[in-house]
Amino acid sequence: MKALLLVMALALFTVACGGAQTPAASGPDTSKGPKRGGVLLTHNVQSAANTDPQMGQASHSIWPIISEYILRIDPVTWEVLPGVAEKWEYSADGKTLTLTLRKGVKFFNKAPANGREVEARDVVYTLKGMTGQLYPDLPPVRFPRRSSVEQMVDAAAVDKSTVKITLSEPSSSFLMGLAEYRGAMVIPEGLREHFGDLQSLAAPHVDRYVAAGPFIMTKFTDLVEVEYERNPDYWEKDKPYLDKVRGVWIPDPATAIAAFISDQIHSISLTKPEDRDFILSQRPDTKVTAFPGGGNWIHIHFNLQKKPWDDVRVRRAIGLALDPGEVGETLIGRGKKQHGELEGKPLWKYPSPIPWFYPEALPQEELAKMPLFETPKSQRTISEARRLLADAGFANGFEFELLGVVFSALGGTSDNVIMAKSQIERTLPGMKVNVKIVEQPVWQRTVTEGKHDVSYYGYIHESSGVAMMKTPYHSKGGRNFARYNNPRVDKLLDDAARELDPAKRKALLYEAQRISLEDLAYLPTIHQYGQNGDLPYVQGMRYGAIGGAPGTWYKEVWLNK
Repeated sequence: MKALLLVMALALFTVACGGAQTPAASGPDTSKGPKRGGVLLTHNVQSAANTDPQMGQASHSIWPIISEYILRIDPVTWEVLPGVAEKWEYSADGKTLTLTLRKGVKFFNKAPANGREVEARDVVYTLKGMTGQLYPDLPPVRFPRRSSVEQMVDAAAVDKSTVKITLSEPSSSFLMGLAEYRGAMVIPEGLREHFGDLQSLAAPHVDRYVAAGPFIMTKFTDLVEVEYERNPDYWEKDKPYLDKVRGVWIPDPATAIAAFISDQIHSISLTKPEDRDFILSQRPDTKVTAFPGGGNWIHIHFNLQKKPWDDVRVRRAIGLALDPGEVGETLIGRGKKQHGELEGKPLWKYPSPIPWFYPEALPQEELAKMPLFETPKSQRTISEARRLLADAGFANGFEFELLGVVFSALGGTSDNVIMAKSQIERTLPGMKVNVKIVEQPVWQRTVTEGKHDVSYYGYIHESSGVAMMKTPYHSKGGRNFARYNNPRVDKLLDDAARELDPAKRKALLYEAQRISLEDLAYLPTIHQYGQNGDLPYVQGMRYGAIGGAPGTWYKEVWLNK
């Protein structure tokens, strides 16, 4: 099967390079509204990473397509919307939240749920799985979404349709945490235990994907293909519109582009300017959507448990050697094919511990003045980087390993890592950077066990600015793989989480960001606009910085053909 897919893909690429016929630029008529039927063709089937819905780093790859969430977030407006919970109400002191569940939401007809309705006990199981309360002997890094709902002291089923959540304190972002699309997908009580142990949901198995969403997984072959069929018992009776969603593994970027041009896949991520421009030269009718965020907060993190990374002078020298503008213009480029505010402008932003589109992010003007993000680097900044390295005892440099990751054909940090290597070795004499690119499962195991030196990675955005920063920077954060521990930052983040006044919360997070950029356990390197291309007859796709991962809103998609 793998060989057959590769032959087909290479054939597609040959057709594309030989000059595919260019279709008319006019789009289809959408005036009649959504149509039922059809198969959405996607690519990049998840490799065998940990896809556990509450404990896995790769939970966003499959579960959003098949799941129903406690709540939902509109990916464009960030409005909190009903999900399995159709109503919610806080107590006067803000420490008790009562959820009323929707009637008629049913799990798939698979063991152990066997088609029964979603009940309060399932929501409790989901929430306690997110926070780690079900498994108190495991460390916090095993629960990467815990920062979204960490104020939860307890959750209890009052009756079949009512959940009472007790909070340690009022929270500014808890509701958005209940819509976290990588953790708040409702699963049946005891699902892990039914299949044997705590790791039972880590590896993909068709029979173990038991949820209550619009599509049911019917076929999965790792690194080959996946297929989902319309759920006939989905609670929104007119949805989903599609009959099926089918994906094939296409590991080569050029082959994925050729497949899109030839209508073999319907949607594609446009991460590189040359890829975007080539696709539009072959398919000028492609609908290009640019949106804030691009899906990832790209950063370098240093393993503070290893020398010399425990020395802030070394970390800062590396930071000053990197040039975000060179990365942005080379790897992301400008909106040459955009219209409106992005036309001809950079599709990247200066980075911060909180991405620029959150209201609590440090202003772009402030970041641009920092030597850390100077572009191009001045001789003064380069001299300071070299001085810091010499003061730390490394005037002649040293050798280290820079770990990167590849997720799929058009996603990963491989190009970023290679450019970082070039910038460091060019700016700091004697430095030798050994690049190691691995797939996501290997990366996750390596950094979780603390066996790495330095890692280049991208985190998908959290549901709020508070959660976005707490996840890596808090000492108990669910993805604090740098092992960063600054009590002052911890307190600022904890105070921000309970602060309901937006202005005061922003001030707290501003201070936390400034301190963390001095400590530099994490070095944000670039932030970009996301760009996706859809064939003209694909309707209803929704893209956004949060709550808009591929698959999360497939129930709204329809094909006008």
